[in-house]
Amino acid sequence: MAATTTRTLVLGVVRLFAPANGYQLRRELLSWNVDSWANVNPGSIYSMLATLSKQGMIEAHAVPDGARAVTVYTMTEPGGLELDRLIRDGLSTVSAMDPSAFRVALSFAPLVSRADFLELLTGRLDAVRRGAGGLKAEAATILDVRSAPPHVGYSLDLEARMLQTEAEWIVDLLEVVRGGGLDFAGEPETWMAPTDDAGWEMVRESARYREQLERMDSSPRKA
Repeated sequence: MAATTTRTLVLGVVRLFAPANGYQLRRELLSWNVDSWANVNPGSIYSMLATLSKQGMIEAHAVPDGARAVTVYTMTEPGGLELDRLIRDGLSTVSAMDPSAFRVALSFAPLVSRADFLELLTGRLDAVRRGAGGLKAEAATILDVRSAPPHVGYSLDLEARMLQTEAEWIVDLLEVVRGGGLDFAGEPETWMAPTDDAGWEMVRESARYREQLERMDSSPRKA
């Protein structure tokens, strides 16, 4: 699961901030505290950048940065399709004991349309309710019939109650989204980061890298 969440997170920040270098992308992700809630090893971010580049999901470019060259990354079409798939899978896959994939996908929900998000979240609500009911029944059987050690029954009951809580949360979120709340793809942005947020520095750097890449693309190539 950690590899999948790292893959989604790295593709997602490339999609949001490209062109950007590895240090900037790592710094942005760590500012989200992904090492704690998403179980992402900070060192694995660079490794994932290399893997995604080899797979053609992102493209590495060497651009001049003062007296040296720096590698910056941009999203490819296959990478965009892969990110969309990962977000949709994360929004659909239910695991009460490891919700990291869902939380990562939720972080990039503004990259999908409102209609798609509502469809995916409604499907998740059905799956969560089914899962909670099944776990509750299984826990009750264990505790009543003693078919397994009692602590197993209580563990399943905990998981069922966590899913029940998630179901209540999803109902509330669906109401917010149906009422026009939150931002989604193709809609005007209603939320902006504070002016002193460190992310704005990366936005400015990305604009500079983009200009350099455009100049490199337009410069005549030697035969």
